[in-house]
Amino acid sequence: MEENRIVGKVSVSCVTVCRNDKKGLIKTFQSAAAQTEGISEIIIIDGASSDGTQELFSSMQSECNEKGIRFIAISEPDSGIYNAMNKGISLMSGEWAVFMNSGDLFASDTVIEEVFQNDHNEADVIYCDYYMDMNGRVTEKNAFALDNIKKGPVTCHQALLTRVSHLKKRAYQEKYRICADYEWYLDLYLKNGIFDYSPVFFCIYDGTGVSMTAAVETFSEVSSMRTEKGVGDPKVVTMVKMPLVWLYGKVLRAFLKISYQRNR
Repeated sequence: MEENRIVGKVSVSCVTVCRNDKKGLIKTFQSAAAQTEGISEIIIIDGASSDGTQELFSSMQSECNEKGIRFIAISEPDSGIYNAMNKGISLMSGEWAVFMNSGDLFASDTVIEEVFQNDHNEADVIYCDYYMDMNGRVTEKNAFALDNIKKGPVTCHQALLTRVSHLKKRAYQEKYRICADYEWYLDLYLKNGIFDYSPVFFCIYDGTGVSMTAAVETFSEVSSMRTEKGVGDPKVVTMVKMPLVWLYGKVLRAFLKISYQRNR
């Protein structure tokens, strides 16, 4: 096994989940490998792609060898994105974990170095700001205040650095199809986990994914898990919100359709 590259006392495992997105995977891999400091290993979990994704692994391995980065890639069927992420967790050997799905990018080549310029020795999770890319329209998104986590995610999953030791103790709950990541962080928060905020724009996140466009399904899943954990809204509030969420999802899908047509 290659010796992990470590920045001071920090090593970051970057996991990328992909399926039939060869172009997006190349972008994400290059963004991770270009980090000036911090990335100790890159783990790719491919869901048995049929577009030639596996043909990339040899050159990726060679590039990682040159940079002293551990490289792991597996390609096999999975039962969903969180099943794939859990496979990645089982392979991690770093101190911190970051999940960059195919097509997602680090905001700059120095962003991990920027985050760890400050002391996060006591933190279980570091949460950051991010850029959202909606079919080429990129906007800045600031993380919400931490106490908002009882209502929903305070930032996107790609803008979180998480202690690997915690992920190995409790993996993502795969019964949640869309928001198992939010459930995990809410659970840790309610168990008094330590969350540090870093005012750094950490990533460029693809905002056209299922958690954004499947608004009603996402809202229903989040509402259910919040209720299970004792922080849910009263039923009447949920009923009032549902039509608004449905309308939001419909408008968003229409916007993305128009944006896609303009960018073709």
